[in-house]
Amino acid sequence: MNDKIYFRRTGNPFVDAGLYILSIQLRCPIEKITPDKISPLIEPLTDLYLTKQWSKNIQSIFPNSKLINPSIKDKKKNYMEFLESLIASIEPLNGNHGACVACGRKTTDKYTKSQIPMIGSKKLINFFSYGSHGADFCSACTLAIQFSPLFYFNGGGRFFLLHSNSNEFMAQWAYQCNQKMQINRAAGVYDEGYRSPINGLFYVTQDVIKDLPNYQDKTSVQLYDFSNYNQNPNLNLYFLPDHVFSFLLKLQHKGLDKEWYEVKCRGYLIKQNESYNNEKHKNRTNLVYKNLLENKSIHRFFVDHRKMKAIGSWPLLELYLLEVRKIYMERIEAVKKLSKDIASYILSANDEKAFKKFLRTKNYQTFRSAILYVIQKRIYLTDEPLIDIDTYMSHIVPDIKMWRESRDLILFGLYSELHAWIKEREEMKESEIELEEA
Repeated sequence: MNDKIYFRRTGNPFVDAGLYILSIQLRCPIEKITPDKISPLIEPLTDLYLTKQWSKNIQSIFPNSKLINPSIKDKKKNYMEFLESLIASIEPLNGNHGACVACGRKTTDKYTKSQIPMIGSKKLINFFSYGSHGADFCSACTLAIQFSPLFYFNGGGRFFLLHSNSNEFMAQWAYQCNQKMQINRAAGVYDEGYRSPINGLFYVTQDVIKDLPNYQDKTSVQLYDFSNYNQNPNLNLYFLPDHVFSFLLKLQHKGLDKEWYEVKCRGYLIKQNESYNNEKHKNRTNLVYKNLLENKSIHRFFVDHRKMKAIGSWPLLELYLLEVRKIYMERIEAVKKLSKDIASYILSANDEKAFKKFLRTKNYQTFRSAILYVIQKRIYLTDEPLIDIDTYMSHIVPDIKMWRESRDLILFGLYSELHAWIKEREEMKESEIELEEA
């Protein structure tokens, strides 16, 4: 029995991508992969890369490699010999530190962008340490990288490479990529038509989440948007933080995905009277996704002021506020109670003026004025105060910069509670809405 360990996760996205593909194809954990298990995969991989569409993709992944170099006549033989030589020189991990860029193994060789994406060519010696002709990679990591294209997501002339600290996420994405490849082996790198890296990142994350356990501690996902083509190779990085991942995971497992779909679709930059169509608009800028990555609030997408309609539900909004905005539950409950009490007053008094005052809040002064108006009018209906000063200062507007967020949360509650009442009053046109957007 062979107890030697030859492979482990490295943290290098290109190496790890190949390791997870190998793990799926060999049906064993990464630590159980051995060189002899990989040998039978060499010829099928070479045949795959030599198909028409894959050869086209390889030009932007391994330029001038043995797979596409026109000076090489027998490309299959040459590439297989290269892979077999890598397998033959793989050594077990023994704890010794070395020079490999990815894993720190002792025995390395010099490689360029023809074998390792995004590391430069031999002519650009100033790209490498000490002006050497290539970067130091061990044979194990170099071999794993040869399988990494099976893990990529086509970005239309560019490629999206996902990487996560979650073993479950990486394994599930590798499984899905491998399944797609098995269905149509000649189709090239997995392609769902996404050309926007941000939209592609959210699409893949939400798709993978469907098959993940309910609990994933501190999981984050990175997307590397790159091209290794000889002309203008470049790379952009997009980071989906753990609190956003937790929000997406929990809404899926709580059955809130349909409501979330409605909210996120409002983030696409489309014309006012245009309906969202996934195939038509999926590469448009999405402000919901963009704001989530930039740690900006998306609370305004939960309300449609023109239609005076709440988007989603309180459970979805609460989940967002708790997981992403890190707003404490006491504040959320205080805002919910305030909006419900205001709605109750508007219904009992049939006070359109009070409702319109909230629609016309352009700044903090008009927001405060709308609340004061309801406080004054409500005195004649009940002895119970609408809100006390401590709750107002601690939870409704703990910081004056938060007034827009509180306003939109209150309007979310009003639109929800007063839906039927609003529908009966068709005279309240868009001209009534004078909100200042965040």
